[in-house]
Amino acid sequence: ANRVLTKLDICGNKMATKETGKALSDALAANSILRELNVSNNNWHEGIWMGHIGDGPGFVQELAIGLGTNEALTRLDVSSNKMITNETGKALGRALAQNKTLTVLDLSSNMWERRHYYPTCAEGDGFARDIALGLHANETLVSVNLLYNRIGVDQACQLATTLEKHPTLRSLCGNMGDETDL
Repeated sequence: ANRVLTKLDICGNKMATKETGKALSDALAANSILRELNVSNNNWHEGIWMGHIGDGPGFVQELAIGLGTNEALTRLDVSSNKMITNETGKALGRALAQNKTLTVLDLSSNMWERRHYYPTCAEGDGFARDIALGLHANETLVSVNLLYNRIGVDQACQLATTLEKHPTLRSLCGNMGDETDL
């Protein structure tokens, strides 16, 4: 029997660099088979691992380029990569506006805990604003998890308005709406 890879879980590998993001982006742009991708928890804890500094923002900005043109992926988990910046929000917002297949996206727990490793780490509001713009243009997402990203009240209200008016989006908390357990 011919088997093809439809689900890839490479979480927790401490591989969040701009270069690995670019490699995954290129693979996503050419992908017509892979349906689920988990790249969560790939930034280095505390920002340093074996003498290297992780680059969650660069990783996700590159990954977003491939996501925008991908025509197969339905589920993507990029949680816990410490990547909340205005630039990352813009890149993901553009990708979400272009993507026509993604139904489930997990962006949870991406806020930086220590600002001295990455000086522009506390940009949850700008990130949320650009994600809301991308969600507004997207017509396929059903569930987006934005929990634990220090999103301000104004941006949370904007996201809630997007949720109310969106034709397919049912949750900004990661649930699908038909669970029996949460």
